[in-house]
Amino acid sequence: MSARDAGSASGALAALALPPLGLWPLAFTALVPLGVYLAVSLRTRDAAVRAGLWFAGVHYAVVLHWVPFTLHGMTPFGALLGLLALAVLTLTGGLLVLVLHRLLGAGGSPLIAIPAVWVVTEGLLARAGPLAMPWTPLGLALAGSPVFATPAEWGGVSVLTLWLGLVNGALVCCLCRPRGRLGLRFLGVALLVLGPALFGGVRTAGLTTEDGAPVWVAAIPMTRAELLEPERRELAAAESVARISAALRPGPAAPVTGPVALLLPEAPFRASWSEGTEQRIVQLAAEARIPVLAGALVLAGTAPDGTGRQLRNGTVLVEPGGRSELVHGKVRLVPGVESNSLAPGPRGGVLQLGGGLVAGVVICFEAAFGRDVRELRRAGASLLVNPSNEGWFAPVFPLLGAAARAQHGAHLVLRAVETRMAVLKPSVGGELLALGPDGGPVRRLRLRDATVEEVTPPVSPAMTPYVRFGDLGGLAGLALLLAAAAPVLLRRTRRRSRA
Repeated sequence: MSARDAGSASGALAALALPPLGLWPLAFTALVPLGVYLAVSLRTRDAAVRAGLWFAGVHYAVVLHWVPFTLHGMTPFGALLGLLALAVLTLTGGLLVLVLHRLLGAGGSPLIAIPAVWVVTEGLLARAGPLAMPWTPLGLALAGSPVFATPAEWGGVSVLTLWLGLVNGALVCCLCRPRGRLGLRFLGVALLVLGPALFGGVRTAGLTTEDGAPVWVAAIPMTRAELLEPERRELAAAESVARISAALRPGPAAPVTGPVALLLPEAPFRASWSEGTEQRIVQLAAEARIPVLAGALVLAGTAPDGTGRQLRNGTVLVEPGGRSELVHGKVRLVPGVESNSLAPGPRGGVLQLGGGLVAGVVICFEAAFGRDVRELRRAGASLLVNPSNEGWFAPVFPLLGAAARAQHGAHLVLRAVETRMAVLKPSVGGELLALGPDGGPVRRLRLRDATVEEVTPPVSPAMTPYVRFGDLGGLAGLALLLAAAAPVLLRRTRRRSRA
């Protein structure tokens, strides 16, 4: 097997396991071709790097093919910026496999080295400051089966990557060391797969939930062309809000009790809050007679270059009486797009929506950062609200946008499982999504017309180990990496002392 064959096979299997194809069982074997190639005989450093580049190149070309198309037109040289991002991620794959090659070449076990390297690499990518990219961890594949994703409640998505890495590493050990008790080894691998899965089934079946207060969730259809042209965007957003207002306007026989709030998507208007958007939303709240949680562009002050006012992408709570309050400003700005034109923050906490329903807000891309959602749960939130704009994910070829939307939805499944919060996603140009604390769908609609749906989110009192203690999977991966690297460092120290 050549470096190209091994790397390409693993890259393709890992990509097929992730959304949008979502063939998640493949994640348990995706790293085996690459692991066997590195472990079966002592490879040269150059061969290992080539295998890593082929792995990452194929993987990201399939999983993130939509990035250059989406960025095209959103920012100057957007397509080029997207291609550069894919190139950087590909280089990261080369470095990842180089480290794995070094550990295995020094006598390390694939059972330890593979999960350690993968978990630590994903952790570094998720913590790269303004360039952080936690969008496609291997553990995201298990969002396709919330029962198999259940171990995430013990330490986040890194626990899922750790589990998958252990299974892949165990299979590599079985294939590379076939002598003696091979049947028992494969039985051990089967138990390693089925044990956590059985725990997931029991845990999901025993999860306690109750109905929370009902809320209205809005979806606004908007094409990419409308988003790119300010005048068309304003017109489409205004017409959509008018239709939503008409649908919610109470009649003379309106019930005394009903939904406690209306959730609107991420900033559908191009104009800022003070340039007409506020008036529209205040009127909507007054006509609906309930609070409205609305996405808006809010003035943040003078831009860093001193040339005018800078905006922030925020979520504003508007009361029926007209009072408004910025409850969250987007902190995780999309690198190279929002980071060039928007001010980050301020990070919001939790808010009472009525009927005892406590909501925490993350905007669109922020759903990929599990630690931010964890803090909202620790602060008392029982419902995660993710106002989003997925209309950008519909480039020249509409099917390309399906991958980004599916990956976004998969992140929300994991956030629900990790924290046992219900999730509601009002969206521009995407689907209206409601998930329960078990990660399963309560409501999932792809709408052609602006409309609202009444959703009663189930809430759970469960407080998971991930919420209490944080990224235990990442810590376990770091501990394994140190254990795998210790013999290498010890040998190097001995050689220096002898010299």
